[in-house]
Amino acid sequence: MERIVGLSAPLMLIVLVMLETAVVAQPLPKAVIMPWFCLQRCGATVSQIEAHVADLAALNANDTLRTEAVAFERYNLGPNATLVFNSELYDINALLRLNYSTVVKRRIAMISSYPYPPQFLTWMRQLFSNSSGFITQLIKELVAHQIDGVNVDFEPTSNATALDAFRYAEFLQRLKEQLGQAGKVVTVAAATWSNVWNLTLIAEALAPTAESNHIPGYLTSMNTYTYDNVQSSRCWN
Repeated sequence: MERIVGLSAPLMLIVLVMLETAVVAQPLPKAVIMPWFCLQRCGATVSQIEAHVADLAALNANDTLRTEAVAFERYNLGPNATLVFNSELYDINALLRLNYSTVVKRRIAMISSYPYPPQFLTWMRQLFSNSSGFITQLIKELVAHQIDGVNVDFEPTSNATALDAFRYAEFLQRLKEQLGQAGKVVTVAAATWSNVWNLTLIAEALAPTAESNHIPGYLTSMNTYTYDNVQSSRCWN
């Protein structure tokens, strides 16, 4: 069930986080690995999710893999600039917060475009035109559930324009500034297959400013990740 608020197959994906905001001092390293939990959207069971969280915690505790943040599916953008909470998904945030807070430093909630409806670009344009209510409700959610930030994963399937890319960057700057005032961080999933991602404009939008309490945003690359836990293990063992 969805509540309108105001895929390692079933396993976790490992995403390389590229931080390209050209800042002098950053609260995170320049490049880190951020595990992404796709949860039931990739067919995972609760027991599988909990087992993989335990695996991640063990890797962190043994210094085999030191992660600064963990991302997980939680929210969607809906029509008319609505924030949708996906209550059918396992509450991994509560698990991480209550049982693994010493080994998982930051919990990052996804705002997703899954399952990629054809009208998603229209919904993005509605958000660009009227984002204040969406951002206000998002901040309330993050504060209420002690979530450290968001990963904006907007992947429109229709053709985006240069104007869409400009307005997306404007939205990200507003989001970074208002979340920064609340002590929250913005990360943005991007790739190169859509015109909506102008990486230069996004980097400029995510740079720290006084308006964001000097908290920068971060760019997460969708061009470098793996579904294969065995392959992933070889990278850090």
